[in-house]
Amino acid sequence: MAKFLVTLEETVRYTVEVEADNQLAAEELAPDIWAASEDPTQDFLGEGQGVEVCFSRPSAGR
Repeated sequence: MAKFLVTLEETVRYTVEVEADNQLAAEELAPDIWAASEDPTQDFLGEGQGVEVCFSRPSAGR
């Protein structure tokens, strides 16, 4: 049987605590805080809800 390289992309969902004036502000701030962090999984201290593979495609190489 032939072998092929494929690339998998995954989505991990975290429920995190964000300081903000209201829920909408927290939802708007969260992505920016996450992106600015050197280690967001540590900084947010959120609990992951699991990993879901959402896309696969042929991988370049080999």
